[in-house]
Amino acid sequence: MKKFSPQVIVFLADAITGGPSTPDNQSPWPYRAGWKIARFFKECGYSFTLGQSSRVPWTEERLEEINKKEGIIGIAKIVNRLIDPRDWINNPLLLKKLVIELNKLLFYDGYEIIFKKDEKKYLLRERGSISPIVSEIAKKSFFQIESIKKDFDRALASVETDPADSITSSCSFVESICKHILDKLGKPYPKEQTINSLVKEVMRNLSLLPQDKIEEDLKRFLGSLGNIAQCVGNLRTKLGDAHGHTINPSSVEPIYAKVAIGAASTLALFLVEKFEGKISSTITEDREDKINLDEETDIKDIPF
Repeated sequence: MKKFSPQVIVFLADAITGGPSTPDNQSPWPYRAGWKIARFFKECGYSFTLGQSSRVPWTEERLEEINKKEGIIGIAKIVNRLIDPRDWINNPLLLKKLVIELNKLLFYDGYEIIFKKDEKKYLLRERGSISPIVSEIAKKSFFQIESIKKDFDRALASVETDPADSITSSCSFVESICKHILDKLGKPYPKEQTINSLVKEVMRNLSLLPQDKIEEDLKRFLGSLGNIAQCVGNLRTKLGDAHGHTINPSSVEPIYAKVAIGAASTLALFLVEKFEGKISSTITEDREDKINLDEETDIKDIPF
């Protein structure tokens, strides 16, 4: 289980509390009284009682406790609550400064805070290398359609910080891909618009179902792709947050989200490239038919 460094914990304690209430306090962050600090944690899902403890050390101890028990997932809830723009409406520049300073420390832990323009809020996400499949997806214009890109970006951004949401977004990503392909083919959606049914309908329209006239090895491969859709859908049902939580969200390990994204990306890229191949082939055939028609038409056959 990944955890944040002590430096990040110390910084967060200062940012949450606004530093000690002493004349020489140099903290630039807004001061929070004890009861407001307790309320802050409660809004993050933690019921702590401050009592007579000193604000800053007590807050640091609670953060260390969360970091030890829940790691990145727990602290991410704290960070995302801390940088909620609604609390900084009257001082957006101070929020920007907070994000900049926090990012300096998060860099060494492999994380960063970015600004989501479409949602007008900041979001904590993992930094790091991008897999070849994800890189390929980023290049294709098909994946830049707003609804598709939103689901994919959300899935990537929340792998470590909210695995359940990442799994849900991975599934939604594939469903959006399938609907756009069917739209472009002029085909209706299946009666049940589940990921499994949508993928099967797209594969049927692209002549990719195992029962089509193809080699046995390809049949097994295509059958496995269908299983991927079902597995991603099952992950969303059991671990995602689309239907409400059936288990403690913090118990969903990031590895499941990574598997969901990997599987969804592989499936989506395959379907899109087969669709683009079909469209390209159709355009080429139409052009060849036109050329053949022109060649076979003698000028004397054309009425004037």
